[in-house]
Amino acid sequence: MKKQKIAAIGVLVFALIVAIVMVRINRKPLKEKEEIPATPLRTVEIAPSSQQANIVATANIEATQSLTVTPEIMGTINWISPKAQNGGRVGKGEILIKLDDRDYQLIVQQRQVQVESARLEIDRETARASLASKEWETLGDSADANDLVLRKRQKEVARLNLQSALALLEKAKLDLSRTQIKAPFDAVITGRYSAVGQVVATQSRLLDIVETGELRAELSLSVGDLAHIAIPGIDGAKSGSKVIIRQIVDQKSTIEQSGEVVSIMGALDKQTRRAKVIVSIPESKKGSLGLMPGAFAELTIQGKTVASVIAIPRELISQGEYVWEIKPDSTLNRITLDRLWTTSDLVVAKATTTAPLTLAATLPEGPVNGMKVIPQQGAKPDSTGGAK
Repeated sequence: MKKQKIAAIGVLVFALIVAIVMVRINRKPLKEKEEIPATPLRTVEIAPSSQQANIVATANIEATQSLTVTPEIMGTINWISPKAQNGGRVGKGEILIKLDDRDYQLIVQQRQVQVESARLEIDRETARASLASKEWETLGDSADANDLVLRKRQKEVARLNLQSALALLEKAKLDLSRTQIKAPFDAVITGRYSAVGQVVATQSRLLDIVETGELRAELSLSVGDLAHIAIPGIDGAKSGSKVIIRQIVDQKSTIEQSGEVVSIMGALDKQTRRAKVIVSIPESKKGSLGLMPGAFAELTIQGKTVASVIAIPRELISQGEYVWEIKPDSTLNRITLDRLWTTSDLVVAKATTTAPLTLAATLPEGPVNGMKVIPQQGAKPDSTGGAK
């Protein structure tokens, strides 16, 4: 029994020795920690400069005035201008529609008779008052005669009747003039809802017209943009910033006109919390196809010049708010931008240093601060601060 225990212990010791030897034989030497190779990146260099704020926005072009033409009196249409068609152009004061005026001419004649009667009554009362005064003097009574006896009150009533008759005559003449419906301004007809022989009442819809000439646009801008725009009456500005308006007609043609900032709405939009800036657009040259109400256009406000800014191409911006700088030791450094304004292809921000910035134009996967890179200089971007 004792010999069997010794034999079992010997087998275990031998197995342990064999296991240790096998582990040492199969153990591989530990490798040194591998270094991650630096990533080559294309870079661009952008130097701080002074830039004119070119703020780009889009808007619908609108007419300064538009309205629906309605009659102010009842009547029957007996004439409509040949120009009163969709697309027809009319001048200020030009007759658009005539109503039958015979009834109104008769009313004017009646009112004229009433005026003459009232004037005659004043003459009669004047004569009666003179006669009453002489009769009272003849009586020799020392007591004062009252206004009724001397017919002063009757004469005053006659005078008031004349004023009333004159007012009724003026109203009749005004109604007669309203039988001719005229254009209140230079306009183009955009809708017609009337015909000869039609009986119309006040507020009947006859025509829709839109003023020609000066146009306007309402731009929605951030509150920060306002600091870079000249607005008449704000901060002593006597005139507004110039504006370039462009409407793309097709791939080969563009309508371009100039305008000017004229005012700002008094309150922010309740939903967007943005400011509304009003741009005035003068009438286009005669004989040329200019902007028309309803056109959708891009407007570039040529604002104030701002010193010490950097204009960064949009493709260098990460997540819309920061860029990656390549530091002198070839490591990445994330910079959050302090935006001033944006254009169609640039973001203009405050410069934090007077030295040029080297920015990454391409990025490795999962960039982090301090990551080693190999800068490879690329093309220098357009940094004019305006649309390319």
